[in-house]
Amino acid sequence: ATGLVVRKAANFESRVEVCWYTKVVGNHNWLRVSRVLHCLRLLGLDEEAAAFLQCLEGLYSEGFPVAPAIKHWRKRAAA
Repeated sequence: ATGLVVRKAANFESRVEVCWYTKVVGNHNWLRVSRVLHCLRLLGLDEEAAAFLQCLEGLYSEGFPVAPAIKHWRKRAAA
């Protein structure tokens, strides 16, 4: 492992309501997350995909409402 880590940006907390908590299940950004994971794998950037997924898993563990998407993200990161 290279020790790659994806962290929350400095402005993460100010963007939580817009990006993570929505009135409907999921949002258009979640589809973008899936595409990024998929593209990283297609390009052979497996370690980067794993680091990004680890960050997303952390958000899930912290209680962010990503349950509908997390299984799909895991699949995309593993493909």
